Amino acid sequence: MHIYISAWNFNRQIQKKQHTLESIIELAARHHFDGVEIMDRQFNLKSVDRLRAAALQTNVKIILAISSDLTHKNKMLWRSQAGYVQKMLKIAKTLECPKVRILLGGQGISFQKILAGSKGNRTSGPPTVAESNMKKMLMHPVLSKLSHSIRKNQPAKIKDLPQKIARSVLALQNIMPVAEKYDIPVVIENHWGISSYPKVILDIIDRVGSSYLGTCPDFENFPADVELYTGFAQLMQKAKHVHAKSRSFNQFGEEEEINYKEMLEILKGVEYQDTITIEYEGSGDTLEGCLITRNLIKRYM
Repeated sequence: MHIYISAWNFNRQIQKKQHTLESIIELAARHHFDGVEIMDRQFNLKSVDRLRAAALQTNVKIILAISSDLTHKNKMLWRSQAGYVQKMLKIAKTLECPKVRILLGGQGISFQKILAGSKGNRTSGPPTVAESNMKKMLMHPVLSKLSHSIRKNQPAKIKDLPQKIARSVLALQNIMPVAEKYDIPVVIENHWGISSYPKVILDIIDRVGSSYLGTCPDFENFPADVELYTGFAQLMQKAKHVHAKSRSFNQFGEEEEINYKEMLEILKGVEYQDTITIEYEGSGDTLEGCLITRNLIKRYM
């Protein structure tokens, strides 16, 4: 098992200039993590060479998390999103990523749609002040936690689901030849929108028909009408990466809301021995939360 930490765990520290992505890579190396998962929202093209150098120097791998919405009805936006994923795959090749994680989108409130709307008709050039401010607002941890709580406690409400599935399949059929060319597996996380339901993700993967396309089961991220452990087990059928979520622990080091023993028994049941990223979203010391979570993973694997 290769255990990574998510750079998003440290996003508040990054915004306060207490950490950089390079220093998080160095921190991962010092504490014997195998890699760091970095979101595309956290860096720009100018920092790619620095990230590559830091990863090579520390022997820490990078998994690139790509924010995308492949369900757009507007053809220009749909092509733009598919093209964006292809562009990020090229960057992932430069960073020597062992895989990339993507989002399918399709939720009622889409960060990708908001960001695209802030650009208007502009398709190139550096971001404007308005775009930069919009990006910072959407990355704020309070907003992320609020949206997560709302979606977790109600069934997913997805309009035009069959059409959105069809557009995602077509986009992925254009994307996967690039992933295969670069020899980089692509994983779909259960992350709201049309990926709220395991059967939808699995259906899309079957319809695309690429051995390079798999799932990234997250320990949470299911709507209220999907039983957590059942949904997770369904996605593990085609897993190429896993997200281990944690927020708080009891006196015995057990996660208070997620039964890690049961989750990891599911991993052992399919003999999963690939990559897993820790996403610690609790209060207090971020590194300590990641270390406790790693101890839990090792305890039950």
